[in-house]
Amino acid sequence: MKKPLKRKSATVGDWVEISAVLLAPGERSPNLPPETAAVPLVMRVRGWAQKAGRIGAKISVKTQAGRVLHGKLLAVNPRFDHDFGGCVPELIDVRRRLKELMAKGGAP
Repeated sequence: MKKPLKRKSATVGDWVEISAVLLAPGERSPNLPPETAAVPLVMRVRGWAQKAGRIGAKISVKTQAGRVLHGKLLAVNPRFDHDFGGCVPELIDVRRRLKELMAKGGAP
C-alpha cells in the first residue's frame, strides 16, 4: 500500500489544522506550576481552510461549530495519531485472572 503524499500547501476548502498562541508565558496565571507557566498556551484546531496557504503561513479556518479562527497552518488533511500507549503485559494477565475469578463466582 502506498503512503499518501504529505501536502505542503492548502487550497480553499481543504481540511487543515492550525495553531495559534493564546497566551504568552508572561500572560498566564500566576497560580500555575512554574514549568507550565514558562510555556505559552497554544491552541490547535481543525477546520476548512478559508484561503490558500503553504505550511507555516497564517490562514483562517471555519470549524465544524461554524467559528472562524486564525493561525499558522500546521497540516493539510491531518491524521489522528493519538493512541492509548504501549502494551502493559501485567494487565493482560490481570484480565485473564479476573475472568477466571468471575467465572467461579468469586469477587475480584
